[in-house]
Amino acid sequence: MLRELRALAQPPAAAALLLGAFFCFGHLGGRGLWQDEAETAVLARRVRTYGVPRADDGVNAVSAELGRDRGADGVWNWSPWLPMYLDAAAFRIFGESEAAARLPFALAGWLCLPAVFLLSRRWFSSLWGARLSLFALTLSTPFLLAARQARGYALAALALMALLLAFDGLLRGRRRAALVFVAAALVLFYTNYLVALGLFAALALSTPLLKPDRAGARRLARAAAVVLLGAAPGLVYFHVFGRATSWNTARFFSQLGHGAVLLTAFVLPWPFVLGLLLSAGVRGDAPSSRRVRFLLAAIGLYLLILASAPWLFFRYLAVLAPVAAVLIGAALDRLRARSRLAAAVALTLLATDLYARVPLGLLGLSAASWADPGPAHSPEVGLALEILRGYPSCDKAAAAYIEERARPDDVVMTNYGDTVLQFYTPLRVRGGEQGPPWPNFPDWAVLHPYELSRDPGRDWSALQFLRGRVAPPGSGYALQPFVCRDPVLADAPDPGTHLFSPPRGGSSLLIFRRVTAAPIP
Repeated sequence: MLRELRALAQPPAAAALLLGAFFCFGHLGGRGLWQDEAETAVLARRVRTYGVPRADDGVNAVSAELGRDRGADGVWNWSPWLPMYLDAAAFRIFGESEAAARLPFALAGWLCLPAVFLLSRRWFSSLWGARLSLFALTLSTPFLLAARQARGYALAALALMALLLAFDGLLRGRRRAALVFVAAALVLFYTNYLVALGLFAALALSTPLLKPDRAGARRLARAAAVVLLGAAPGLVYFHVFGRATSWNTARFFSQLGHGAVLLTAFVLPWPFVLGLLLSAGVRGDAPSSRRVRFLLAAIGLYLLILASAPWLFFRYLAVLAPVAAVLIGAALDRLRARSRLAAAVALTLLATDLYARVPLGLLGLSAASWADPGPAHSPEVGLALEILRGYPSCDKAAAAYIEERARPDDVVMTNYGDTVLQFYTPLRVRGGEQGPPWPNFPDWAVLHPYELSRDPGRDWSALQFLRGRVAPPGSGYALQPFVCRDPVLADAPDPGTHLFSPPRGGSSLLIFRRVTAAPIP
């Protein structure tokens, strides 16, 4: 361990760690929270008030599922609480802000960098391979975007890396490996149970590829049993298996294809997959080849499991980025043995969108395209400019506009971003993902110019309701002089929607204010 830490302090690795620190921690408050981040932040605020994440505090309700994500006591039970408690601690120490909300997860994202170095060094016994893995993760803009979110994706990625380090130690019979394994697995589960269960199953099914001896397999089985006991309360409280939906074959294959494109465009680019498969086949049963096959199989099985879930978002794949970086480093190290120039070029291209554009983008697959590829087709440069300049988030700007002019008892309704308004204002907020009933005549209406779901009661329904209330002549509402170009989910971390710079055109978010008294029923 000491020798590995000394290697991290050497100039190549230290430079990558410093660059990673800039991307993980730089100007964390430079853009507003979006819907999902604000959900975590508002629930964290309520942890500080009530000791638990109350979804409904009597004034406002936090919901992503039309009110189905809380118990009869009003306490959140849709997703695990660990991210909320981390944010509550950050708010206690630093005060409530975007930077404080994102800091715990940015720290977890940065810690993935040395974890990648350690796993690569131990599994593939190459100092340069470990360095290349470290740089590969530093150049993974999709992972850096996820790490800069007030959500648990980077924390899940760090827990996965700790789990793999302990996994290897368990098979080798190292002391304390079981304790680290159990702790990492439970952190992963209580961060995101969907991601955790998918990873647990994928790793378990891939383990035979490592050919563990009987003693190692028994140690692993005992540790897994302890994890199951520790996860049991969460399985019950969060109704994990009750969330399942009926099997849908069309949805499975659609999500599988979509996920495969996202995975090979933004997490583990297809040239590295092909190179690793070829190399592992040539090297036969060598330990390094078994580990490559194990990691590739685990990634593929995880994708299959996610495709069978009710939904698949890129953020669930982003947790694989550190593991993918280990594989990319191994591939680059083998390429470096043949041509240092070729390895350097392949590494540098990770900072561009080329691996996404060729051939997937050229085939017309929109999922393989960056919404904003950045200057010179480099998302990494785009992120650097975003950090230096900030980004004028429309939801945050709308909240500031309304709070400055609203009365204390005003009611705001929106078709999306209700948790953002709850975080930035003390007003009563309705609409968004809360579902009906809606106020007949809200004092303020915030209309985003897009729809995400046409399911009854969700944002499209809320948008139609608001248009019927505020748009007709004589409705008693006045359009406010507020302009903010509002592309769909520009603040989200997904490559297909995230913008590094404000758009020059497009529709604006609209704010209406009620200027006449509501009619008496």
